[in-house]
Amino acid sequence: MRFVVPRRMAYVVVDGEEPPEVSPEDPELYLMRLPDGPPVRLGGTAAVIWLVASAGEEDVVEAVARLVERDPVDIEPDVMTYLDLLVADGLLERARS
Repeated sequence: MRFVVPRRMAYVVVDGEEPPEVSPEDPELYLMRLPDGPPVRLGGTAAVIWLVASAGEEDVVEAVARLVERDPVDIEPDVMTYLDLLVADGLLERARS
């Protein structure tokens, strides 16, 4: 499943690069729904998940697992739950086919 950044979402990656060069070394980013949404800070694995998903990665779990050096089976439930929360909060959208 692919995800996209919502149309009216601004974001800034602090001291890091966006995918595909995203590093698991405690990335930090700020998101804000425009024009007047409150800023949201994501750090660490939460930021890795958002960055990988927002880059349009087809298999977010696999890509995150590689970056954080974990087995995909071990992290899949948590990553999928977090992706659902990001979508529910309007911080990501599921891509249309």
